[in-house]
Amino acid sequence: MHGSGVTTMNEDESAPKTKWVKAQFFHLVPHHSKSLTKYRPVAWADKLRNAVNATDPVLNFEDRNQVKYTFNMRGSSSAIIAKSMGDAQVRQVSGSDEILPVQLEDVDTYLAMVNHVYFYNDINAFAIMSGPPGTPRSNAGAGLANLLHPLGDREYWLARPISSPGQIEEFKKAARIQSAQIRADVAPPDLLYERLETQNIGDTMIQVASLVGADIAIELQVKVKSPKQHGNATGLLKNFLNLCKLWPGAKKKKMQVVTAEGEILDLLDHKLIEQFGIPLLEGGVDPKLLVSVFENVCVGWHDRIREAVKAAEA
Repeated sequence: MHGSGVTTMNEDESAPKTKWVKAQFFHLVPHHSKSLTKYRPVAWADKLRNAVNATDPVLNFEDRNQVKYTFNMRGSSSAIIAKSMGDAQVRQVSGSDEILPVQLEDVDTYLAMVNHVYFYNDINAFAIMSGPPGTPRSNAGAGLANLLHPLGDREYWLARPISSPGQIEEFKKAARIQSAQIRADVAPPDLLYERLETQNIGDTMIQVASLVGADIAIELQVKVKSPKQHGNATGLLKNFLNLCKLWPGAKKKKMQVVTAEGEILDLLDHKLIEQFGIPLLEGGVDPKLLVSVFENVCVGWHDRIREAVKAAEA
């Protein structure tokens, strides 16, 4: 609390205030006779709403692996999904019970039992939250899509991760870089390796592998302290990284930089995943708030998802 200028902290204030989770985005692709086809956009949120509000709603489905699920609608465009467990089905999925807060000690168990899927209403795509092992995954999202909008005989919807190409051109245009994260497997150089005249970070990593004399895994984070005060340093860091000409033969797993303007650039092709925080209120999670935050994240990605799907279908 902040009163007379003195800050105090009790046990509750030291507890975590946010539960961090991730949303991953998937393209719904029609599959027919061992081939993938293009399909007009489906109004998925409307289909979901109609299914739940039907006179005799069917709120159960199976995925392609014959795993059974139950579902219900949450928010404006989302479904809550749980693996079917007979009489012990997850209380929060039932439309007959009040949606109660989940206590802090039960949050991980809750997220392992249920998941949330956000359907775009004008794109054949959905987002699904990550969770512990056993959580319903993309197969469940595709299974629900097959219930909401079934295709013809021997046709069904498949979920494919939406990927984005590395932002190399944006990196080239950036004059200054304030930080970088690199993760890669690096092997010692062979006799044909030629160092550039100007040493860069790739040469440095290869030197380490050469000194060790074995394949190595490197995780590196470089950050300029007080970048606004050291503009020249951020320019020099950009030159030193020279990530566009990074060492050949290395297995690059992560290459991410932050420009001087604060823009995050992923330089490798990568799956579209967004990390976001769910506020912990009074020691737990409000499922209604969870859905609201999740849907806001998905809405913010709408244009990028639409462009990615358009590119994939071109």
